[in-house]
Amino acid sequence: MELCNILSKAQCEKVLEKYTGNREFSIKRYWINPLQSQLDGLMCEQYFLKIHYQVRDEDKTVQFFFKVLNEANPVMYEITRNIYAFEKESFYYETVVPLLKSKGLSCSYVPKSYFSEPFVIVLEDVAQRSFKCTPKNKPLDLEHCKKCLETLAKFHAEPILYELVTSDELGKIYSFNDEFSEILEDKVFSAEENGATRFMKCSIKGLFFLIDLIPENGISKTDFKTALQAVLDAIMASQENSTGFRSSLLHGDLWSNNFLFRYENNEIADCALVDFQTLKYGPPSLDVLQFVLTNTRKSFREQHQVELLKHYYRCFSSLLMARGFQPEKVLSETEFYKSCKAFTVPAKIHSVVDRCITFLSDDDHQDAAKSEETFANYLFEDRGRYIVRGFEANEAYRELMIEDVTELRDMIFAT
Repeated sequence: MELCNILSKAQCEKVLEKYTGNREFSIKRYWINPLQSQLDGLMCEQYFLKIHYQVRDEDKTVQFFFKVLNEANPVMYEITRNIYAFEKESFYYETVVPLLKSKGLSCSYVPKSYFSEPFVIVLEDVAQRSFKCTPKNKPLDLEHCKKCLETLAKFHAEPILYELVTSDELGKIYSFNDEFSEILEDKVFSAEENGATRFMKCSIKGLFFLIDLIPENGISKTDFKTALQAVLDAIMASQENSTGFRSSLLHGDLWSNNFLFRYENNEIADCALVDFQTLKYGPPSLDVLQFVLTNTRKSFREQHQVELLKHYYRCFSSLLMARGFQPEKVLSETEFYKSCKAFTVPAKIHSVVDRCITFLSDDDHQDAAKSEETFANYLFEDRGRYIVRGFEANEAYRELMIEDVTELRDMIFAT
């Protein structure tokens, strides 16, 4: 298929109309170019859209970023549809952001949205404002962690502020989850049987493979597996119950590539958050812990985790106070730390499951994706052989997995 056929001229006109705020333009030409290899974007195909247009005899060119559903990969197509990935992202940009802005909230931490139809989303290309990723799979330093947590505090606080203001206006308690429970349901950690839950079960199976590779230290591998399974069973059972903690919208996929940074004079000037395909509802501590555990090393956390959690809560509480709400009555510091304690192990499991996949080499990913059959086997059946191969062949991968799984074991047996 010709790339220009991915988006029609009529769709480009809708994009440009929202971008310019009027229809006083004529499109002269538009181009579509692939963003990258699709190894990092398997759930969608990612492109740049460049439009050359004319306004009152003046020629202009603008570039956007957009993504479309990856129908060429049947396996990922199934998972993407199962978890409502496009529906969640479209919901965030087309419903949540306008609602937040209607109450004077900024949403300045996310790209602007210019077009959304089923399985097509066109966004601002923030690279045009000099935003960029940090190197893939490189641990974040303290400065980057703090800036990410400031951004995450805004992402969590603004939906809570919307709920508080709306509750005051309605004279009754309002929550996003009450109104939009279906789209905010967690489809990955779920009791239902679908492609996404099969993927997660295979990921957990891969974690058990790692346990067999990690040296014992006073706790047998059998006891470790039994205790881990009990924790997993408890996590799945708790999905149907209220946590009892103040909740907000959660991102759910907070590895470093979903944060983009803009720099001035070699310092971080701004940070943007992207990719809302796993949007859900729950305690902010789940996102905070997942972010910290996924993007830092243990030695760094031992030195800075308390500092980072305090930094997040200071930012979060200052946003509430700026709108006239008392943090102690919304999400007290005591409640925040209590929720962090409650969700440390679930967040660590999520982190280890993510990292044992994302830190595999590009060669391993390419080998798994060489055919539909091998890719399906990798996603749903046999993750273990890739993990074992990576563990045996890659010293950096082996060191990280030993560190992660040992820390998980310590957490489980400390509770």
